[in-house]
Amino acid sequence: MRELTVAMVMTKDPVAVTPDAGCKEIARTISKHQIGAVPVVGRDGVPIGVVASEDLIGGHDRPGTAPDDRAGPRGGRQRIGELRGA
Repeated sequence: MRELTVAMVMTKDPVAVTPDAGCKEIARTISKHQIGAVPVVGRDGVPIGVVASEDLIGGHDRPGTAPDDRAGPRGGRQRIGELRGA
C-alpha cells in the first residue's frame, strides 16, 4: 500500500487573503468555504502566514494581541521565518 503524501490531500487551489484583510472578512471566508484556516499571501502571491479559525477567537483582532508561538490544536506552531529557515 502506498504511503499517503501531502500532494494527495492538499487543497490544490486554496483560498487566500492579504495582510490587510479584516478579521470579519477572514471569518466569512473561513465559514463560506468551510475551512479551518486560510493562508495569508503578499502582493507577489508568496505565503507569509496562516490565520486559523482559532486565531479569531478571544479578541485577537486588536493589533499586537495575536500570539504567534502558542500551541495550537495540532501541536506547536512555528513562526513563518522558522519555517523558511531564517
